[in-house]
Amino acid sequence: MTAGTGRYHNQHEICFRKLNFTKPITTLQFHPREAKLLLRGNIFSLEVAYQKGSDALDTDQMSELTKVIHVLKEYPDFELELNAHVHETINSQMNQDLSLQRAQNIRKYLLQQGVARDRIHLNGMGDKYPLDPESPTNKYIDNTRIEIRFYNPRT
Repeated sequence: MTAGTGRYHNQHEICFRKLNFTKPITTLQFHPREAKLLLRGNIFSLEVAYQKGSDALDTDQMSELTKVIHVLKEYPDFELELNAHVHETINSQMNQDLSLQRAQNIRKYLLQQGVARDRIHLNGMGDKYPLDPESPTNKYIDNTRIEIRFYNPRT
C-alpha cells in the first residue's frame, strides 16, 4: 500500500515466487501472417527436433503439430505435403529410411487427431536436398528438418 516502505510491491513479489512457471506458454495456432503465407503454398519448416537416430515424436513437438491440425481443420479443402529431411549418418539409404519413418510417425499422429489420410502426402527426402551443402560442421543441425506445404488440389 505504501510506496515509501515497498510493502505492496513485496507482497506481489512473494506471490510471483510461489507460482511455478515450468514451461513457457506456446501458441497452438500459426501467426496470421504465417497462416496466410502457408495457404499461398509457401514451404514452412516446423520446429520439430528429434533425438539423433530416432524417429519417435516427443511431447514437446505436439504444439507444432497442433498448429498444422488447426489449419487442416479450418481449411478442409487444403491438403498437406510433408517433407522430412535427414542428414545424420554417412549411409544415404539409412538417412532415406529414417526421414520416411519420421514423416510416417507425424502422419500417424495427425490421423489420430482426426485428419483424413488422403489429405496427407509424405516425402522422405533423406539427405538429397541439404539447406547448406557446403557446411560440413553443422550438417545435422542445418539439414535435418520437417517442411510442410499446404495446397488446394482443386485450384
